[in-house]
Amino acid sequence: MFCKECGTENIKTQVECMKCKTIINSNLPLDGTERIMIIGFFVGLVATIFFGIIPIIICLGLIFIIKKDKSIKSLESGKKIFLGYLILLGFILSISCFVVAQDYAEFSSSERYLRYARNYNILGLIVVPLGAYLIYLISNILFFNIIKKHEEWIINNGIFADFKGEKSFIEKTTEKIQTIKKEPTNTADELLKWAELKEKGLITDEEFQKGKEKILEGKL
Repeated sequence: MFCKECGTENIKTQVECMKCKTIINSNLPLDGTERIMIIGFFVGLVATIFFGIIPIIICLGLIFIIKKDKSIKSLESGKKIFLGYLILLGFILSISCFVVAQDYAEFSSSERYLRYARNYNILGLIVVPLGAYLIYLISNILFFNIIKKHEEWIINNGIFADFKGEKSFIEKTTEKIQTIKKEPTNTADELLKWAELKEKGLITDEEFQKGKEKILEGKL
């Protein structure tokens, strides 16, 4: 497989060109490292709590839309929404820091309170904006760039699929539950379960008799 950008020959299992890093085959599954990176990204967002709740909803919603629409077009929109949220939250936090700093400065002219005011000004002016920017950079590395690299594979198979046509975890779980529901119930086992419930005092004699009748009639 040759890269359209630089003409370098690459192996078929290569997602990016070895020379210019252009995406040459997006229909390949994520490797173990990339999956760990995505999981780590979500764990990191959860750990931040305040920053993490809305971004998690945005990212999960983005994955759902991509899979549903069979298109990666919503990826850029998702990135913009993610960035917009971080900017808005960073702005609110910075303003809050400036307000607190002003309160400290007006409360007392002592060196101690002036130091508090300076610290909050630094927090609002540098730390919060830098933190929001770093979160955005990290989100690109651990999530958005990986989705872009494997867009065709994710559209057709999902993020954690190993083989083409493999069903998602939710689809597998749903099918398993439906299969269990369809499995014939063993009458003896059901009677034993109801007897145990009666012995433990969790059901009355009357409830046990009604349950027993339904089991024998095949209605339960």
